[in-house]
Amino acid sequence: CERATSISLDLSDRTLQFALPPAGGVFKALATLTIRFACLRGRELEAAVSSSRCPCLKKLVIEWITLQQDDGDGDGDGDGDGDGDGDGDGDGDGDGACDLSIRSDSLEWLEISYAVRLNGRLRVHAPNLQTFHPCIRCDLCMLAPKLSEVRWSSGRAYESMTPAAIISHAPATNSGA
Repeated sequence: CERATSISLDLSDRTLQFALPPAGGVFKALATLTIRFACLRGRELEAAVSSSRCPCLKKLVIEWITLQQDDGDGDGDGDGDGDGDGDGDGDGDGDGACDLSIRSDSLEWLEISYAVRLNGRLRVHAPNLQTFHPCIRCDLCMLAPKLSEVRWSSGRAYESMTPAAIISHAPATNSGA
């Protein structure tokens, strides 16, 4: 895995679990990662694409995923109620909030879409990110000072958020002396 530069996975709605070692850049040469039609646990994905695991990752494409949070109850849905739907109410309908954070110093391109509405928040901290193609309906918090291209795949996603809350691509400055 240390020499792989590109990985593309189409999982036909199967759950992808990452078995990560305690430390080190597992995919030291990986520049492009594409994951399609998968169920993913948010924390596992966050750790897998982080700068420490994929220090050379330039392009990340995550399409039509169902995002789950780790909750410790064994069903992997992030809600702690054991019904597998992720919403915490025990009814199995899957309308719960899930958060995802992507932190990468090398990432330049991010394309992301969700198969179901994400009621949580997407956080992106990518100082070298230049291109962002979202198809999402969730809160977005982004720090990407080099961002130059944003293309919304769905007008509905954009309409659901106020423009000021969508992207902050300029780092905050300290105006005090």
